[in-house]
Amino acid sequence: MKRRRVIAWGLFVVIFVGCIGIVAAARRAKLPSADGEIPVSEVKRGDLDLQVVATGELRATHTGTLIAPPVGGGALNYATGSSLEPYGVQIKELTH
Repeated sequence: MKRRRVIAWGLFVVIFVGCIGIVAAARRAKLPSADGEIPVSEVKRGDLDLQVVATGELRATHTGTLIAPPVGGGALNYATGSSLEPYGVQIKELTH
């Protein structure tokens, strides 16, 4: 019984060390690029202007209630298109 246990542990160690060797060799292997050249890019320090266009739902990680005092006697300016009209400008009634 003891001999089987020693053989089992020995086999386990050999397989384990072999797996570690395979992983180490795979990490060191350098994959050639498609055209045989090393890709190079110029690096510049500065702000990153990143725009992502995607469809789907957004979920907030933190939510809260925004409370604002009434401005201009409680009247709101209505948005037309993508811009807000200045205070006091008359706007056509929206139809549904």
